[in-house]
Amino acid sequence: MAGLWFEEFAAFEKPLAKSLMTLGTMIRVSVNETTLGTTFAYLGMSNVTFPAPVFQGDTLRIRTTVESCRQCGSRPEAWIVNFLHNARNQNGVLVTARKHVARVRRRTAA
Repeated sequence: MAGLWFEEFAAFEKPLAKSLMTLGTMIRVSVNETTLGTTFAYLGMSNVTFPAPVFQGDTLRIRTTVESCRQCGSRPEAWIVNFLHNARNQNGVLVTARKHVARVRRRTAA
């Protein structure tokens, strides 16, 4: 079978996953694992990078780190939390990173 017509122009030997699909996957996993049901407001996203390509069929692992948190000045029942999210492929290579800020519910004393 002859190769695809665009293969001679491709920068990589395997089909790439779209960057927005990779970012969307990271957001979906991180929201479900960290803030689902606790978020008052999504305050922003920054520093989105794609340092390495993601290929179709790659396995991604997403790690979330809380960089800082503080009590919200206007809502005492909430915290402002700064997150750092990193996605690595099956070889441990960093493929996507982003920061985001959210206003989340403060846990009440039991």
